[in-house]
Amino acid sequence: VEAHRSGSAPRMSRRRLPEVAIGETIAGETACVRTFEDFPRSFLSLISEPRRRWLAVTDSLGRVLLLEARTLVVVRLWKGYREAQCGWLEAEGGSGGCPSFLAIYAPRRGLLELWAVPTGERICAQVVGSDCALLSPPPMLAPLDTAQVALRWRSRCYLLQKSSGVLSLLSPSVSTV
Repeated sequence: VEAHRSGSAPRMSRRRLPEVAIGETIAGETACVRTFEDFPRSFLSLISEPRRRWLAVTDSLGRVLLLEARTLVVVRLWKGYREAQCGWLEAEGGSGGCPSFLAIYAPRRGLLELWAVPTGERICAQVVGSDCALLSPPPMLAPLDTAQVALRWRSRCYLLQKSSGVLSLLSPSVSTV
């Protein structure tokens, strides 16, 4: 992927890939659905929501991007989050079943925020200190096609305070949802 060096906006492009059956690999090639060219940006982390609807991406410019996973379209962009750490939470209730929340920890500011996805409404913000780490288990690999599996699997996110060793389970306040 070549970096786009002019000062224009980032370009999204589609490439035609050879027809391949699911699970089949092409020797020497990586399947690329879409490229995102925006010099000097580089992506640092990608965190998938467990239900695979959303992706949270952090970049070298101190931004957190929310992408719709199926189309890779940027839905939200938060600026000013250098070295951010992200995680996902789900809460029961609401008319839409289980709403998703994006937890963003900004260590330089010592701030932990919870955002409703995809609306971008900030649910809460708490100063927690700069010596923390946001921990999130990887998403479940099995398909989420049954109600039983979906009920048992809830996104969880923890905040570890490194100096004291305190581990806290994050829980969204969903009174506004």
